[in-house]
Amino acid sequence: MAGRLRLLLLCAALASELRAEEGIFIKKENADKFLERTKRANSFLEELKKGNIERECNEERCSKEEAREAFEDQEKTEEFWNIYVDGNQCSSNPCHYGGHCKDGIGSYTCSCLDGYQGKNCEFVIPKYCKINNGDCEQFCSIKKSVQKDVLCSCAKGYVLAEDGKRCVPSVKYPCGRVVVTRKKRSVILPTDNSNVTSDQDVPPTNGTSLEEDIVTTTETSTLRPGNGTGSKTPYVDTRIVGGDECLLGECPWQAVLLNEAGEEFCGGTILNENFILTAAHCMNQSKEIKVVVGEVDREKKEHSETMHTVDKILVHSKYIAETYDNDIALIKLKEPITFSEYVVAACLPEADFANEVLMNQRSGMVSGFGREFEGGRLSKKLKVLEVPYVDRNTCKQSTNFVITENMFCAGYETEQKDACQGDSGGPHVTRYKDTYFVTGIVSWGEGCAKKGKYGVYTKLSRFLRAPDHKALSTAVPVEWFIPNACKVNNGNCEQFCKTEDEGVICPCAAGYALGNDNKTCVPVVKFLHGKLQRNHEASREKVTGTTASPDDCRENEETTEGQSSHVEVTGEAGSLPSVSPWQAVLLVDEYDEWFWGGTVLNEYFTFWSSLR
Repeated sequence: MAGRLRLLLLCAALASELRAEEGIFIKKENADKFLERTKRANSFLEELKKGNIERECNEERCSKEEAREAFEDQEKTEEFWNIYVDGNQCSSNPCHYGGHCKDGIGSYTCSCLDGYQGKNCEFVIPKYCKINNGDCEQFCSIKKSVQKDVLCSCAKGYVLAEDGKRCVPSVKYPCGRVVVTRKKRSVILPTDNSNVTSDQDVPPTNGTSLEEDIVTTTETSTLRPGNGTGSKTPYVDTRIVGGDECLLGECPWQAVLLNEAGEEFCGGTILNENFILTAAHCMNQSKEIKVVVGEVDREKKEHSETMHTVDKILVHSKYIAETYDNDIALIKLKEPITFSEYVVAACLPEADFANEVLMNQRSGMVSGFGREFEGGRLSKKLKVLEVPYVDRNTCKQSTNFVITENMFCAGYETEQKDACQGDSGGPHVTRYKDTYFVTGIVSWGEGCAKKGKYGVYTKLSRFLRAPDHKALSTAVPVEWFIPNACKVNNGNCEQFCKTEDEGVICPCAAGYALGNDNKTCVPVVKFLHGKLQRNHEASREKVTGTTASPDDCRENEETTEGQSSHVEVTGEAGSLPSVSPWQAVLLVDEYDEWFWGGTVLNEYFTFWSSLR
């Protein structure tokens, strides 16, 4: 009974508590009226206020258009809206291997780094050539297969190792390798920036082909590339200023060009046993050219030094003398070069390898016997200089002259280091993993080591399409080279010159025969056409006659219709015997006066302008 009483008392107390709470809390519909809040959004004159993302979208539900008005930027609006609608899909960082996540509505997109693929960049794909050169020691290309794996290859004289990456020499003296022991001070080993990733846009390789017309080089060492404005022009030949001595075997690919007087006037790069690479503008500076390799000291003959005669000279078909565009030429030697530890070819790169790997190294090297300062004497010792690659825009802004796509700049802005007169045509090489590849040809510059000026080089990669690379590697002239045309030094012919597929031929005038060198013309008659006979006593004797020409400088009376046409040709020497033994004079019998001159062609014919 007592238990029931306690239960009734407890229920009564609980009911009393519930009635008390009704006095404190009010119903929901009444509470809204009591705590009513004035919202800023959609209030009076709101449209006159500047968009605000907190007011528009945080305090109330907004539309995409309202968000756009607040951000005033489409990209930021999209980024906000994708998260605003359904949350940030990228918050969990779903992209692997450093991929970048971009949120979407109900989805996300991963932008993968090079070498990775998949929705979440979860798959590692074979390395591309642009990533550390595909781990290839030399050339890298992409296999034409589903996997698109990289394919490594090597320069001539090397074979691919079993790992498919390294290049192992297959000949005793492979290209691009310096085999002599270097001195500690040598600059032949610049910093190797082999681990280079390149994603820059590279212009396509040169698509030029053989042209029939040839632009002749006519400049001397003081001529400069033109800019089409008639303004001052930069110095042409370039040189090594501020470089270090290149010891025997440290620049084994260096070639030196000698003129007919045995003087060094240009440089070159050994490509293989038969060909020397040089500048086109060097090819008109001497009637006769010889090539020396293995030389490091001009004042003594080294045991490594050999001289070679030239078989053919091939100049680029589109070389422009005024601007030095396509300033590239090949010299084919009659006798092949014998390689040694002191004489080695520089490796010829493939175009992509040169553009994307070599020219993205920090620097290259130039060498030569050029002047040690502007206007100075030629260096007695072979010099070598490390020259940094210069950004193309910086290069263009440093000069008023045209920097074509076939050129590049290298050098220092303020340091007194550069190439100079006499180094033209010489090598610009770049080292990659202990192998040196030819990347340029010393072409022109504005003075020597001038502040704010750089050396300008022929960009070899522009001339290395696949067929051309193969041709050069196998010592066969490429299609964009032309034989030493008759317009360049008359083909080195003494008299006439004709161009043939394999080079030039040198015919001779009547009375001459072609010499054993196939260039000179040897007399075969006593009285040669075009030769002065100093000891021959001139006499006024009749040689032939029917028509003739003038000689006398005095005024002639005009001939009239019906005048006698009888004339005679005489060889009159006057006070200077045999100065003009080919002179013919037209005489008129009626007045016995000279009134026309002409030229003796042979025993039977003379030549003059038409009679009036």
